[in-house]
Amino acid sequence: MGAREVTILEPRRWQIGELVEFADAAPVRKVILALDGVRSALLCLKGGQELGAHPAPGHALVQVLSGRVRFGIEEGEEVVVGRGAYFYLPPGCRHRVRAVKDSVLLVVVAGAAPGY
Repeated sequence: MGAREVTILEPRRWQIGELVEFADAAPVRKVILALDGVRSALLCLKGGQELGAHPAPGHALVQVLSGRVRFGIEEGEEVVVGRGAYFYLPPGCRHRVRAVKDSVLLVVVAGAAPGY
């Protein structure tokens, strides 16, 4: 089951803590900013939720803001990381994430194909 998406697109600053929302059914993805070729989103996963292997739609930067996640890149070994972990994924790089406990990630994608 994919993440539920909520779009927030206003010219303002955000207090990330106010945007955090978890759902039992699936991870929650809140698009914070969507510009030509750049998208920033908050990804909230309850402990045990996961996003299975999928390709990065562009140049992706992923930062763990809170919680602990098991993060895997390509077919490599998964690592368990917490707050402050930061990943760069080139376009097409397959990756997966599973929340060890409730977790919040900030994802910024640049150079994504139209429609992402």
